[in-house]
Amino acid sequence: MDKKDILFKSRMENNFGTNDENSKDIYIKSFRCASVVVSILCLVFLIITDFDRSYFVIAFSIPTASYIYRAIKLKTKSEIINAVTYGLSFIVWVVLFILKRFNIW
Repeated sequence: MDKKDILFKSRMENNFGTNDENSKDIYIKSFRCASVVVSILCLVFLIITDFDRSYFVIAFSIPTASYIYRAIKLKTKSEIINAVTYGLSFIVWVVLFILKRFNIW
C-alpha cells in the first residue's frame, strides 16, 4: 500500500465522520438529551391525560439499558448514578404497569 492509498482511505474515513471524536461526543450528548426529553414528555402526558403507563416502560427502558452499559464499561460515578436512577425509575414503571394491567391499582 503506497502513500496515496493511505491518504485516500484516511480522507474517506474523515469525510464520513467514522473516526471523528467530536461527532461521537455530540451523538452521546444528543442521546442523553433525548432520553431526558422523552421522560419529561411522558410525565407531562401522564398528568394532562389518561396516558397509558406502558409508554413509560418503553421510554425508560432505552436510557436505562444505555446507562447500565456505560456504567459497566466506564465505571464512573456519574454513569453509575444515572444507571441507578433510570433503573429504579424503570422498575417503578414496570410495577405500576403490571398493577394497572391486572386491575390491582
